[in-house]
Amino acid sequence: MNDNPYTGSSFDDFLEEEGLYEECSAIAIKRVQARQLEEEMKRLNLTKTEMAKQMQTSRDHIKLGKRWGDVKITDY
Repeated sequence: MNDNPYTGSSFDDFLEEEGLYEECSAIAIKRVQARQLEEEMKRLNLTKTEMAKQMQTSRDHIKLGKRWGDVKITDY
């Protein structure tokens, strides 16, 4: 236990209390997956079109954005 009187609950606890934990977790997971996909594309020197072909999907299903919430990886 921490004896620091200024230590409160965790950020995860705050998100849970606000009903935002699931949404924030899903966004974070998608952003990590998108970053990993982008890194792999760079490593293999592939375009989005080429990567989509290897993944047997369309380019439209792989959208990597830099702003919050711009990541879209679908599985249909």
